[in-house]
Amino acid sequence: VAIHDDTVVVGAHTNTSKDVSNPGKVYIFNATGKAWPLHEDKLTAGGDSAEYDQFGYSVAIKNNILLVGAPFDSDSDYGPNLQGAAYVFKSDGDSWSEPNKLTASDAGDPAEQDQFGLAVAINGTTLVVGAILADAAIQDAGAAYLFVANEPPVAVASWDPKEGIIEGDEITLDGSESYDPDGDELTYHWEQTGGPPVGLDLLLARHDPENPLRTF
Repeated sequence: VAIHDDTVVVGAHTNTSKDVSNPGKVYIFNATGKAWPLHEDKLTAGGDSAEYDQFGYSVAIKNNILLVGAPFDSDSDYGPNLQGAAYVFKSDGDSWSEPNKLTASDAGDPAEQDQFGLAVAINGTTLVVGAILADAAIQDAGAAYLFVANEPPVAVASWDPKEGIIEGDEITLDGSESYDPDGDELTYHWEQTGGPPVGLDLLLARHDPENPLRTF
């Protein structure tokens, strides 16, 4: 089980559907005032569900991200069962997205019956997946895998008009307040994407080494 604010997540890893034995399922409950509904959502691995995956063996939730382990998920490249997988869901407030599947092979390791997904955790946008039988310096010593989400950069083209602008006015756009949440280095490129044609004069920015817009 896992909890964040008023949301409780419960894994049922041996839940059986009418078509598949023990694929597993996750139940999500949201508090409404003082009452708890029977259930809000029931999530599965979707089209990837297979027998004995045990989806929901481990669960973690933080804000709008849900991470679900399926440590007995099979991988056709490495034989039957026990390789394991973890599934990432995101909520838009009303519903949960289709799952994005993570495996040890995504981190460059062959999935050799490692039981990847036996334990999962979330901190911010960092996802951690445990694989109890992963081969490290010693066979089956176990490992934990970290997956860090890449957040898109935020572009800011600020300007400060005193009395609005009319056609023919000259304005200065400043991208120095743009930033990347992950701390990646940014470069700038100005391009008009609509409206009446305008002239983009980048000479000052290009030749001024102190200008934050100098890189294109």
